[in-house]
Amino acid sequence: YTGAQRLIWLSGGLEDAETDGPVDNVACFVAPGVVAAMTTDDPEDGNFEALQATLDTLRSSRDAAGRALRIVELPQPRARWTDDGARLALSYVNFYFANGAVVLPAFDDQADDKVYRIFEDLFDGRKIVQVPVLDILRGGGGIHCITQQQPAAGPPSSD
Repeated sequence: YTGAQRLIWLSGGLEDAETDGPVDNVACFVAPGVVAAMTTDDPEDGNFEALQATLDTLRSSRDAAGRALRIVELPQPRARWTDDGARLALSYVNFYFANGAVVLPAFDDQADDKVYRIFEDLFDGRKIVQVPVLDILRGGGGIHCITQQQPAAGPPSSD
């Protein structure tokens, strides 16, 4: 039904994610055969195992044309928590494509500038607009989550 020729199943999501581990926080195709994936090198981090499993799966996967994937690793921002102790799902993967631009989250984190430069290289010709999102995340969801398409409203039914 979708026209997909190949499916890559990623088994884990971020710790305490509100919607049980959505893929838009861990990995995203950014071009044919190119995947941006969040990573951490801290084995004590609660997201380490899930993010390593994602990388392992992506490294062993192929695109629809049978090619190995090019993986662009994005560092995980430092952990932050809600007032009730849940970990916020902070991810640079949760970005949004706009006409001629990419809206990229910023977390007041030392990795913000590094990821901005990665996105400039990844999306040559698009303007990268980095937006502070900690307040959005505390309300539930990230940039990609809150910018999903909505169906156009039609005229009222005559029924």
